[in-house]
Amino acid sequence: MLTILLVSACSGTRKPSVQEQRALKQEQDSLALLQHEHSIVYHDSLLSILELQRDSLLSLFDYTHHKDYEDAGHYVHKRLTVSRNLERCYISAEVSDKRELSLIAHYVGSYPIHAHSIRVSVDSMETSERVHNHAYQTAEQYYERLTAEGESAVRLMHFLAMDNSRRFRIELTGDKSRYRFALTEDDRQALTETYRLYVILCDIDESMQHFTQHSTQAQKYRKRLKK
Repeated sequence: MLTILLVSACSGTRKPSVQEQRALKQEQDSLALLQHEHSIVYHDSLLSILELQRDSLLSLFDYTHHKDYEDAGHYVHKRLTVSRNLERCYISAEVSDKRELSLIAHYVGSYPIHAHSIRVSVDSMETSERVHNHAYQTAEQYYERLTAEGESAVRLMHFLAMDNSRRFRIELTGDKSRYRFALTEDDRQALTETYRLYVILCDIDESMQHFTQHSTQAQKYRKRLKK
């Protein structure tokens, strides 16, 4: 029916009647509804898979939300919490409820470095990003907490999550001082799992948006077809 009407319309032999135009519009709406319903089924199935993947990872993380001064809670891998790593230099990461990723380099040493950037390297490959520095000291030690956020954190975490068995090296760089250390395999594994959680949470959010959009459109076409 649709093909016949289109051929007739293009040939200029005659103008489709009102009834034929209504039939054409109904067929177009039926096709659009079918496409949206297929998309709903796809995203519903995808959400189920992603939520299972998320749930399988959540047991590896601690969740905290200080509602008095934080807009969102955040997940930190249990291997990388500050309480378990007070006196060593290492890399941690956080994923917030708002799908925001942060990478944090923790420095503790006998001298300050006033770091402004972090460089990650493996073999001949490397990447670096600027960081925010929060520094303090005690009677015996200097501490610096170096934070990369947003796209900077995503780029660093993506680099660290590469499927690579070789040793990653970290360099914290200031204007006059720098500090280097190797990333342990346990830490890299924990960071990889953190990045995976971040990606899954983002995928869930995106798939949920698509599911809602297609559901709204499907409802619109159902109403049209009932008229």
